[in-house]
Amino acid sequence: MQIQILVLLLSSTVFAYIGDGFISVPVNKVKSSSGLVHFPNRLPIFKKDIVDKQVGKIFTPFFGNSGFELNLSLEKGKISQSLHSFGDNTGCGESSGFGIKTKSAKFSASFNLRREEPVSNDTSSSSSNGQGTGAFFLDAHNEQILYYTTLSIGNPGQELSVMIDTGSSDLWVVGTQNPNCDFNGGSSECSKYGSFDKLKSSTFTPKDDVFELNYFDGSIAEGLYCYDDIEFVKDFALTNATFAVVENTTSNMGVFGVGYPEIEATPNKYTNTLFLMKEQNLIARAAFSLYLDEANAEQGYVLFGGVDYAKFSGELVAIDIVQDDGKYTYLQIPLSHVAASLNNYTDAYSTPSVDGTNVPKVGAAIYNGTDSFNGGIDLGNQAVLLDSGTTYSYLPQQQVESILGLFGNVTYNDDLKAYNVPCWIGNPSNYFQFNFNQEKDINVPISEFVIEVGVNSAGVPQCVFGILPGSMSILGDNVMRSVYAIFDLDANVISIAQAAYNNEHRVVTLE
Repeated sequence: MQIQILVLLLSSTVFAYIGDGFISVPVNKVKSSSGLVHFPNRLPIFKKDIVDKQVGKIFTPFFGNSGFELNLSLEKGKISQSLHSFGDNTGCGESSGFGIKTKSAKFSASFNLRREEPVSNDTSSSSSNGQGTGAFFLDAHNEQILYYTTLSIGNPGQELSVMIDTGSSDLWVVGTQNPNCDFNGGSSECSKYGSFDKLKSSTFTPKDDVFELNYFDGSIAEGLYCYDDIEFVKDFALTNATFAVVENTTSNMGVFGVGYPEIEATPNKYTNTLFLMKEQNLIARAAFSLYLDEANAEQGYVLFGGVDYAKFSGELVAIDIVQDDGKYTYLQIPLSHVAASLNNYTDAYSTPSVDGTNVPKVGAAIYNGTDSFNGGIDLGNQAVLLDSGTTYSYLPQQQVESILGLFGNVTYNDDLKAYNVPCWIGNPSNYFQFNFNQEKDINVPISEFVIEVGVNSAGVPQCVFGILPGSMSILGDNVMRSVYAIFDLDANVISIAQAAYNNEHRVVTLE
């Protein structure tokens, strides 16, 4: 019997619950206060020409190793709840399908829902006593700029933090021999986030296979693949799982990639963590749901093998994953158009813009998706990666400038390598509408894309735009917090709905 695995990014409240269909255990979601922060982009780079073009130009000034820092105001992250419906979802009972609008029969046939059960928030709930199939909430944290969870690896178990990443496929952890670790005289916070000592695990087995990745944020990861046991929560573990121990990286923590094996960082493809969960009977499908919650909330999670009906409103729509050269690589779907709705003009006219002029008025309606002034921007079904491992979002330069054109003149900040934007557009009740595959609309607060970077010499607040020009189209955390997404790598579809922010759970197993 397989049931779903739930990796939860929750508050510091500890609770555990095990039922016929799921198990939940302690998790935390830690958000940073206002201050200086770095922004990761943990999308792997596999082509040298992309490295030469991008690293050191657009990406590097904005991310980890560049030394560029922002004074991040959490107030800008507040989201107007009026944009979302919190009503109950219907059709959630036991059935052979769960009311997802599908593009093909294979998708509806591929999902069998065993049963729906609530998850208790009572801290006195029970725990498991034996190995078995099931679901669980992993100890996970939100550092405001990334989402990570805690795993136990080896025997005896060693706890380590790893970033949840839908944009890659390997699990790798920081090794104790990494010279950049703080306890080795470096600056990486290995003591805080954990590191793996392979010599202390009785079940560790090395592989003769090199692991090496370069990321768009300029960070690197170099090490060797190996085998060992991985425990997600007590008594729910994988045996002899493949992952990499990285002994050279400037990153504070490792990465838990949950993508297709096709983009593993080795030509010798292997059964990665997600598919091994299915192979070892922890889950019935190589599928998971992603729910990041709003920017200032205390919870969010990744649910392996299940769907949580309490965490979305409206209809789930299934969209085929876009292939690259006939292969399934990245978890990407078509983005059709983006429109804007401005309903709150506070400070729009009383405060001059960066160049000293008043901000021109922009229409306050959802536009029709045509490429015209103050209208929605047609993106031509651009394939976009839904990436939990990237803080901001990326589109081709022309598309970014077209979206910014909705708000008047487009100006570029050479110092920050980002586009200027009037700060007031991040007011509550202002939002973008993203349309996917001409089928599903997702509303995202514009505040998610307004980054306050300080004031100019005249004391006027300066803001830049959180969608950046890039060679690959990526929707990062600033979009994904508004989406409830089910990634089914068995059926090669992603189902999306508007995220609903609450403390409830109605979990159903995917079979």
